[in-house]
Amino acid sequence: MKFEAEGDLKLQLDLFLNHGLNLFDNFELPVELGIDTELNRVAYTWPDSNPSDQGILSNDGDGTLSWAERASNALDVFDVLISLGLWKTGGPLGYYGGIFASDAGDELTISSSGQANKIQVTTFDTNAHSDGVTSIHESNHLLIVHTGIYFCICSMAVESIDGAGATFGFAAYKNNGVTEFENIHAHRDLAAGGGDVGSVTMHGHLSLVAGDTVEIWVWNEDNTSNIVVDDITLCLHRIGL
Repeated sequence: MKFEAEGDLKLQLDLFLNHGLNLFDNFELPVELGIDTELNRVAYTWPDSNPSDQGILSNDGDGTLSWAERASNALDVFDVLISLGLWKTGGPLGYYGGIFASDAGDELTISSSGQANKIQVTTFDTNAHSDGVTSIHESNHLLIVHTGIYFCICSMAVESIDGAGATFGFAAYKNNGVTEFENIHAHRDLAAGGGDVGSVTMHGHLSLVAGDTVEIWVWNEDNTSNIVVDDITLCLHRIGL
């Protein structure tokens, strides 16, 4: 439909839509301050303009609107769409990031045994595709920008070097090794003498907040034999709020 008028044009329409209403970018809905505007047969009185770019309109229950400050933990429009089931793919549920290394042959030095003496895997040398998660291979971690539940996958190929055999532990931690994610945790035995190659894969759900970093750490359960990381990938994909 297209309407043109040189003066004011007033329309009263009842719309029954099964597939939504698309408004193009030149659509305008003018409102006059202090004047009631009826939306869905409810009259609203509009306040003065708000200088803050974070303000939200609050309704007193009788149709009088006023500006309120947006809470720091308030849901954004995408979160609301997701909760209503109106935004199922892409957007916030499409936040992802990753780092990896291929054919690295990176020997990590083990100075003391036990998980308390874990060391960070610093083999990563390439950023993978990312959107909404900051991939920083130089720091060997992924930086969370948006709070939510993430699916984490880490896969690596490792091998022993000359020396005694050992059981190696691997786990995902956050914030520079402060907190372990116990559901992203694995062990692998590597034989003595070097050249024993093994693969390790870990995955699980992580609850993360903006500002968290996610890293991979390794330790030798038995002795101080080093370990070589040949290939490794670490990726996150947000799957929920």
